[in-house]
Amino acid sequence: MFSEFGLKVSVFNLRTQRSVDISSPKFYHAGVATKGFSYRPKTGNLALLTRSGGKDVVSVHVKDSLDVMRSWCPDTIDAQGVCWSADGRWLVVWESPSQGHRICVYTADGHLFKCWNGPVHISDEDSDISLGAGIKLLDWSRDGALVAVGDYSRRVTILSAPSFTETTSLFHTTTVKPAESLQVRYIPPLMDLADSSRYGRSRSSPRRTVASHVSSLQQHKQYALQHQDRPLLQTQNQRSERILCPSTHPAPS
Repeated sequence: MFSEFGLKVSVFNLRTQRSVDISSPKFYHAGVATKGFSYRPKTGNLALLTRSGGKDVVSVHVKDSLDVMRSWCPDTIDAQGVCWSADGRWLVVWESPSQGHRICVYTADGHLFKCWNGPVHISDEDSDISLGAGIKLLDWSRDGALVAVGDYSRRVTILSAPSFTETTSLFHTTTVKPAESLQVRYIPPLMDLADSSRYGRSRSSPRRTVASHVSSLQQHKQYALQHQDRPLLQTQNQRSERILCPSTHPAPS
């Protein structure tokens, strides 16, 4: 529970009915409080980001007693979050977007392993990427082998652990262009079980049902095109016969 104005955070143990207070959490608002702490998978160690004396402090606590195992000041000016990897081997801290692209990777015991300072410039368009805003969000894969880093541009960079080098860069297009031709797809409802047994078709084969419907529609369309003028010709022939032979064709009432 975070107190007002970020004075302290209280962690309650429901089994022992005791609480531990930790002072000066950096993030305490409801929308961003989850960025300031992270629990290590399997062991349950709490990593908390605090700020004291104008400096960021990362502390790792024991699971039950919440005693401080290790604390250090990360190599950041305004850290924006802390997150354990899915396998519990790595702890990352990322810098504020105003300070550019920077991620500090620490081992589980708090030693600095590597700092990532932004994507590699591949083309001339990437030459000014260091001048823009930095990291917006970060997330790990389920196995802890990849890290997805999103910034304020159209780029998402994928880093691979444990080298933490770039493997893939994804770009989001600014405009979505629809297809020039209209594409309509007709999917008929599946037949009931009684109908499927009657016609010898199963519910597990919708492709055959779709193909039969499409072929029948095409046949009806072709027949309509071939015979669309026949009713008019029949009406004209009947009228001419009535004029030539009025006795055989009585006048309609």
